[in-house]
Amino acid sequence: MYGNPDDLSNQLIAKVVEHCKAEIEINKEHHWSTIADGTGDICRGRLEFAEGLLDNVDKWKRELFDEDVPHAPI
Repeated sequence: MYGNPDDLSNQLIAKVVEHCKAEIEINKEHHWSTIADGTGDICRGRLEFAEGLLDNVDKWKRELFDEDVPHAPI
């Protein structure tokens, strides 16, 4: 149920959002373009995926609940 922090789906979405935010923060500290060991493109892809997933979670929340709750826990 929406707003119930004990609901498993809410807990899972909160974990996904938390993980995406952490991935974005890691890229701020160590930007993908500065990585010289050949994994920069992998890091860039991870960043793009995390940002896109956060955007989609926000979009889906608005679609489902008619609310504007960017990156907020469910």
